[in-house]
Amino acid sequence: MGPNDPPRTILQTTIMFPSLVVIRLALYVFILLFSMVVFALTIVRLDYTDRKRDPRIDPLRNGQAFYDPPIPELLVASFLTMCFAPWMMFVIYRRYGHSILTKTWFELLGLFVLWGLWLGGAASATALWPDLNWCQIYKPCPLIAFAWMGFILLTFLTVGTLFVASTRAGWYDHTHSEWSFDTRGDGLQNGLGTKHRTYPRY
Repeated sequence: MGPNDPPRTILQTTIMFPSLVVIRLALYVFILLFSMVVFALTIVRLDYTDRKRDPRIDPLRNGQAFYDPPIPELLVASFLTMCFAPWMMFVIYRRYGHSILTKTWFELLGLFVLWGLWLGGAASATALWPDLNWCQIYKPCPLIAFAWMGFILLTFLTVGTLFVASTRAGWYDHTHSEWSFDTRGDGLQNGLGTKHRTYPRY
């Protein structure tokens, strides 16, 4: 802020900055919901493919049990996301501090791993079921759709966290501090990061 700029009021700070936290929490809520849907759909798909069926009713693979390669990957990706997302929501909402598990680099590491798993699962599922007519008959279409939507949300979260961490020099800070833009110190305002600050554990 320059010497001739008007001072920023507390009201402006309160209105502008917390919206980023709300958006971030909303993204984690949606990715959690999508991962639950994908997890349920993969379980249903496994139950369908892992048993013999009457070929007169269901002629797919002549009624024999078979294996879909994308399903285990999406199952693992959705399960890990169901574990990771609630933890990050708790950290952000409660501003909880831990020596490792709440650092920005830890969040980015988790997001990168999940991003790769969701991308691989969604891409392989699309390659396996490219025909929408077949997809609608045997119902893997919702699985593909939710897999890509989950990947897109993870992309937004990863890019946003990477951008904030790089611009604020906060790789080793608590991840909630970098996005909250609070004023408990000047690190967030002068771009030097928040390594000089300590946060209590809530």
